[in-house]
Amino acid sequence: MQARAVMVRRVRIIRGNPAPLVVQIAVFWVQGIIMGTVFYNSPEATGAYFSRGGVLFFALLFSALSAMSEIPALFAQRPIIIKHYRAAMYHPFIDAAALTLVDLPVTFLINSVFSVILYFLVDLQRTASQFFIFFLFIFTMAVAMKAWFRAVAAAFGSPAPAQSVAGILLLGLVLYTGYTLPKKSMIGALKWISYINPLRYGFEGIITNEFHTLNGLCSQLVPSGAGYEGVSLSNQVCTSVGSQPGQDRVDGNTFVGLSYGYSRSNLWRVRFLLPAPHREADTDT
Repeated sequence: MQARAVMVRRVRIIRGNPAPLVVQIAVFWVQGIIMGTVFYNSPEATGAYFSRGGVLFFALLFSALSAMSEIPALFAQRPIIIKHYRAAMYHPFIDAAALTLVDLPVTFLINSVFSVILYFLVDLQRTASQFFIFFLFIFTMAVAMKAWFRAVAAAFGSPAPAQSVAGILLLGLVLYTGYTLPKKSMIGALKWISYINPLRYGFEGIITNEFHTLNGLCSQLVPSGAGYEGVSLSNQVCTSVGSQPGQDRVDGNTFVGLSYGYSRSNLWRVRFLLPAPHREADTDT
C-alpha cells in the first residue's frame, strides 16, 4: 500500500510539472539527431570501423552522463523523505523502490526514441535482432547507472561531496570501458576496474552485436597507388586491424577481437571472476 501510494504521488508530480521530463526527452532527441547526422549513413568499409565504435560508445556514455542528474534531484527530495519517515508514513526504501518503478517506463520511452533516431541515421546493422539487442543494452545500462548514482547520493549528506565523488567514479568507469583505453593497454594493477564496470559489459555487448555481421570492404590496400597499378590482390593486404593477405574484406568479429579483446560469445555472459586469458580471445562459433 505504501509503494502504491508513493507511485501515485510520483506520477502526479510528473503530471503537475512535466517541464523536466519534456526537456530531458528533447535533449535526447537533439543529441540523437546531432550524432546521427555527423555519422550519417556510415559506410560498411573498414575506414568507418572505428567511427562505428565511437557511435556505440557515445550512445552508452550519454545515458550514463545523463544519469548524474539523479544526484541533485534526490537531495531535493531528501527532506521530504526524512520527514515522512519520522512521521511513520513512508519508509525510505519504499520511496526508492517506487521511484525506480515509475522511472522505468520513462527511461524506456526516452531511450527508445534516442536509440531509433541514432541507430537508423547512422545506418547500423539493420536486422531486428541486432537493433533490439542494441536497445536492450542501452536501456539496461541507463537503469544501472541511475541506480549507481542514486547509491552514491545516498552515501553522502550533502550534494557537493556526492557530485565530486560521482564525477571521479564516472571518469574511472569511462576510461576503463575499453574504447578509449583498450583492455590490453590497461595497467595491470588497475585492470580489475574493467571487471566491475557495468559500462564495459554494455559496450562489449553492443559492439560485438554490431560487428558480428560486418564484413567490410577494405578502404586502403598496400601496396597501391602510382607504380602499383598492376599489382594483384594476392600480393596486397588491407591496412585495417584483422586483415588477411590477399583479401579485400575484413571480418568484423576479427576486428573487434584484436582491437578490443571482445568476443560475441560473451554477449549474454555475466562474469564475476577474472576470466582465463585464453577465453578472452575466443571467437564466435
